[in-house]
Amino acid sequence: MGMEDFGVILRPRQALSVSAVEHHLFSDGFVADDPAFALFPNESTYVLRDKDKNIEALVKRNTDDQALMKYLSIRYAVCQPETATQTFLDVVSQLVCKLPLQIEGISSGKTYSRGTLKEFREFVLERVVKAKSRWSSLFEQDTEEVVLSVADTWKYFKAKHPGVFTK
Repeated sequence: MGMEDFGVILRPRQALSVSAVEHHLFSDGFVADDPAFALFPNESTYVLRDKDKNIEALVKRNTDDQALMKYLSIRYAVCQPETATQTFLDVVSQLVCKLPLQIEGISSGKTYSRGTLKEFREFVLERVVKAKSRWSSLFEQDTEEVVLSVADTWKYFKAKHPGVFTK
């Protein structure tokens, strides 16, 4: 996770098929993304994109059994409107409630599960406020909220503020 994005890793608490995870992603509105974005053959990428948000998901398959999931990564660019944060939280919460998944510690080493989702939400909201503040200060207090993929975030803001990294 970089300065431009916020994300989590969801790990299965027991063997979990990739197709079960994909079913839930598709039912939440995700679609398969361009296969070129997957870095390795045992990865698949998905995106939930509309006028208010761009949430990205990456499913990493188990190397021994490609039908099983190793982990699921969900992330989004922090420069997006608040609806992206709420959708991110809703998607993660639904997945944890519907599937045997736990949220792996975000820099704290702590894990979150169905019983600690309220605590997880509070933690995320606090971290996102800090991330948005750091991002804004990096780009001359720019608080524009724009729907972008994580990959396009740096390119967009560097083009908008060409002098920031030359000072």
